[in-house]
Amino acid sequence: MKVLCLDIEGGFGGSSRSLFYSLKALRERIEPTVWCARRGPIIEQYRQISISAVVAPAMPRFTPVAKFSRNIYSGARAIQKWLAAAPFRRDLLAAAEAVDLVHLNHESLIPLGHWLRHEAATPVSLHVRTQPPPTAFSRWLARKAVSFSGLVFISENEQAHWGALAGCPLAGRVIYNIAEPPTAAVAPLAAIPTDDRLKVGALGNFAYQRGYDRLIDVALALRRRDCDRVRFVVAGNMDLTGTLPGRLGRLARRRGTLADYAREMGVADQFVFLGRVENPEAMLAGCDVLIKPSRENNPWGRDLLEAMSLGLPAIGIGNYSKFVESGKTGLLLASFGSETIANFLIEMDRSRKRLHRMGEEAARRVRQYCNPTLRGAELFDFWAAMRAP
Repeated sequence: MKVLCLDIEGGFGGSSRSLFYSLKALRERIEPTVWCARRGPIIEQYRQISISAVVAPAMPRFTPVAKFSRNIYSGARAIQKWLAAAPFRRDLLAAAEAVDLVHLNHESLIPLGHWLRHEAATPVSLHVRTQPPPTAFSRWLARKAVSFSGLVFISENEQAHWGALAGCPLAGRVIYNIAEPPTAAVAPLAAIPTDDRLKVGALGNFAYQRGYDRLIDVALALRRRDCDRVRFVVAGNMDLTGTLPGRLGRLARRRGTLADYAREMGVADQFVFLGRVENPEAMLAGCDVLIKPSRENNPWGRDLLEAMSLGLPAIGIGNYSKFVESGKTGLLLASFGSETIANFLIEMDRSRKRLHRMGEEAARRVRQYCNPTLRGAELFDFWAAMRAP
């Protein structure tokens, strides 16, 4: 089966890594080609497993956000890029006719996929990975997604969310992301302190909805308890972007970073900011716990799964306990609470045996739900059922 996959991130985000692990699990059963909208470390990783990957920066995409004005702006930019991408679309149409299936790895590619469905006979599948805000723009995307040949959701939550946006149940397949722990020990990044303080990792690029500014609130709660036993290890681009409230907004207008915010709040000594890392496993290997302080209900993302696969308990926000479960694999909160998280971290620092037991259960749970062989087989069967006659 020849499959052309379109990836918007090039290895700098969770959707890229998730696609990589899926194709790695299937490389003996399919002939994949990957087009990446950005040049990144994933290109070399594909080369190492003999999968063809090229950079296609003209790939048009659109991601809805909460604010109407920002959607108007980004929509106008998307239209400009769409018009400029005519050569890319011609190349895509020719490539689609030479494969059995085209797979779009992110819902921001829905307009492109909708166009391709009308221009080519080749089946088009879509991986649904996020839960956009319930705006008119998101509902428009969801209605377009109905026309796709097949939809893959990374959890039951995305399927329900997009069905609500579309105004009707969306058929498709829930296939949990693959999480593949390293086969050999990984050395921690040298920038991470090696003392016995509890290291709390956070992995991802800054976005207000991802809640990384909340780490400062937890640090302040720890300081109020005179706790100096916790350090936050933050990996990713922490430039403050977009329209942000209060002091964050003032720093963003001055092109500040989350590190600047930590300094202004007097907790910089509780943080290690690594910037963007090409090997997240090495960052996680130097941590004891992973935190995902999201403002969205999504305690099942790539960062959590990779950390848990390495035996790290996780802290998540939401109401879905298949992966993060309080007292068993970490701490799950229905809503963010800096005091509760600070108490949990203090308790974990004092009881490393309990921390270790939760880490073991976290790794076992990810092996159960994110097994490469089982999840890869599900994706293969899903694609095989869509294959053009």
